[in-house]
Amino acid sequence: MSMTLTSAVAKKYMSAMFIETGTAKGDGIQLALDAGYPSILSVDSDLDLFQKASERFRNTANVTVAFGNSPDVLRQMLPNVKCHCTFWLDAHSITGSENPLLDELDVIAEQGIRTHNILIDDRRVMLSQWKITEHDIMSRLLRINARYQIRFEDSSIAEQDIIAARVLGGIDG
Repeated sequence: MSMTLTSAVAKKYMSAMFIETGTAKGDGIQLALDAGYPSILSVDSDLDLFQKASERFRNTANVTVAFGNSPDVLRQMLPNVKCHCTFWLDAHSITGSENPLLDELDVIAEQGIRTHNILIDDRRVMLSQWKITEHDIMSRLLRINARYQIRFEDSSIAEQDIIAARVLGGIDG
């Protein structure tokens, strides 16, 4: 598991808070810190990865690492989030057999803020690995906000592998 989000993409979609699903080794947290995000929340459902990331960032005041199923944790924590966020959605099992992406997007759609930046990793394998169609993703993004501008950004391992949604001219201009 290597970090596929690049510093350039993280900075391009800067906001007040970085929310990551799929903590893994914590490299996304470090990238968000280095990019200058003021507040970071990361969620992982693998207990070992959660514990390692928690230990790695235990002395970093603006980082919260949470354990649990990402849609459940988001459903619990997002009502308390009152700022514009950048979501990095990259939760899937280590074996790659499960991906909660559509449930995560449904949870985001339930929240009051509709202008979050949303970055979705692994576009190249969504259909082949998880049977998630691009149509399913786009329809959920547009349910969150019909004004989303959607583009494809390059990751560190593949061109146009990140689906990026944001409202241009909105909070983050």
